[in-house]
Amino acid sequence: MKPSPLFYFTLYMGLIGGNWIVYHTALPIRIAHHIILTLFLVWWLLKRGLPDTPLLMPIAGLVFVLALSGVNAIDRRMALEYGWHWLTNWLLFLYLIDALRAGQGSTLFKAIFVGGALLALSCILEWLAIGGRPAGLFGVINLTGGYLAALMVPALGWAIARPKYRKLLMGFMALSALAIVMNQSRGPALSVLVALTAFGYLAIKEHPLLKIASGIATMGLCAIIVLGLSLEPQHSTGDVVRLDLWKAGEDMLMDYPSGVGGGLFAQAYHERSRGDQWTGAHNYYITLGAELGAPGLAAGTAFLLVMLYLIIPQSRTIQQNAVLAGGLGILAHMLGDNYPAQNWTFLVSLYGAYLVYEVRWLNAPLPGFIARLLIYALFVYGLLFAIWDVAQIHYENGLRLQSAEEVQTAIALDPHNRLYKLEAAQLLNPAILLSSDYALTNFARVYYRHG
Repeated sequence: MKPSPLFYFTLYMGLIGGNWIVYHTALPIRIAHHIILTLFLVWWLLKRGLPDTPLLMPIAGLVFVLALSGVNAIDRRMALEYGWHWLTNWLLFLYLIDALRAGQGSTLFKAIFVGGALLALSCILEWLAIGGRPAGLFGVINLTGGYLAALMVPALGWAIARPKYRKLLMGFMALSALAIVMNQSRGPALSVLVALTAFGYLAIKEHPLLKIASGIATMGLCAIIVLGLSLEPQHSTGDVVRLDLWKAGEDMLMDYPSGVGGGLFAQAYHERSRGDQWTGAHNYYITLGAELGAPGLAAGTAFLLVMLYLIIPQSRTIQQNAVLAGGLGILAHMLGDNYPAQNWTFLVSLYGAYLVYEVRWLNAPLPGFIARLLIYALFVYGLLFAIWDVAQIHYENGLRLQSAEEVQTAIALDPHNRLYKLEAAQLLNPAILLSSDYALTNFARVYYRHG
């Protein structure tokens, strides 16, 4: 049976368009992603409109909070750009609810598992070729481990429920487990073990003592593995940085009660002269508080509580229990990591949508004007990105040719982009040096070193 367009779109979101490194370093793919995702979401909104779900209200609260943080952001220009990612992630979540209601669940999870198998294979081949901790197709070690870890228990659920694909899924799990071991990250190990514990608790219908015993044994193993990895020099050194990141996130929340702006943790951290290679606090919840402030934490908590309210009373299939367990593993993992990558948010959105897609809110068509407002917002962003991307082309030409004229053209097209002005100042005075990572982490641009 020939795979559907949705299968290829899901693979695209996982491996190319949503790939953090590819998006930030390959300008043609970056530009293409803006066009593809805008056209896709506009097409969906015109054809289907928004799905009737109780989660629309908490999402509306998150949109309001994001706008509030953008108004008070330390860099409104970049907060506006990062806002596109937040908006499209929320719309993709709603799209996935709609797609699952249309019976596309098998296609979506098939594509996710196929993409995960390709990622695991790329890690194993990288390890065999050059050794070290492999990052695979994603190019980011922790993200790769976290993504594979999040797929393990859902794959187990599908293997139990679908005997026809059991051998393939067990093979995928074996490849993923091997890649995770090679990856040597603590967060993925924590994610898998928490998910296994939760799945055992949810799946074992009787024998409460067996539930308790399996939970204690699994969490004990989790503690041993995490402790063992923590004693390695590479992790103990990183923990010093992680503690500083957590403290910085706390300071940002205190200094900016409404947040530094969505996506701007790295820039705020750099401006405090603490480094320029971190995209977040290595803790999603601290990052959320730093970027969206106290209102963001409140809105995020409200969203999570509504999700729990919708999930808990349901009678769930073995696959839904596996996905719920995988989601709990992700929540635990995010205590020590944060991933500003759309392939990661797409996976998390699929899990969330799969757990609540059957629950409706009004049992009636939603007002069409809401979908129209979102279409207008996407078109406005499309026009802005057309200008910003042309400016980025001139900026990169300026870097490559060391041309002040090209950089000045970029500034004329995008006058509020602070990076372009920094580059222009450096070209006028070569004694000013920009660090190699500053452009990437703060302005979603390419690696570059002057001098």
